Amino acid sequence: PNAQSSQSIQKKEINLTMTKEKIYFVNNTQVPFEALETELKKELKLYPDAFIMLRFDNTLSIQDLVNVLSLGNKLNGKMIIATAKTH
Repeated sequence: PNAQSSQSIQKKEINLTMTKEKIYFVNNTQVPFEALETELKKELKLYPDAFIMLRFDNTLSIQDLVNVLSLGNKLNGKMIIATAKTH
């Protein structure tokens, strides 16, 4: 008898959070906007297959979101936007 094992591959998630006060966190470490690109580049170098999970306050402007998405695009990062349901 042969046994086949299946292996699941989990991709690393880089958490990028933006608060309504425009405070940025990469994996729970506060990072000023000016250093965001460098920090994300460092994380993506460590984990090339990682995706960036972007969590942002829904009161922020679309431009705030575009600024962050542009950074991810510049670094060829895969980004996923997580939003909270509003009532």
